[in-house]
Amino acid sequence: MPGGNAMASLLTSVGIAVTTVIVCLMIAVPAGLALGRLQLRWRGAIMLVFLLPSAFPNLPVYVNLARVFYDLR
Repeated sequence: MPGGNAMASLLTSVGIAVTTVIVCLMIAVPAGLALGRLQLRWRGAIMLVFLLPSAFPNLPVYVNLARVFYDLR
């Protein structure tokens, strides 16, 4: 008879999520401070790369991605 252990899966998922958040914060906070306070050589290009996704409306992007995923089925 098959059985599952949903609580172990939940704890594993929460552990992975918390670890991911901590690692991302350890990388993002110093990077944000450096971009905000230091005069970096490629600062404009770095900021452009970070802000570029905000230039496009989200809904058309999501619709096109959904179409691609439906075609993959």
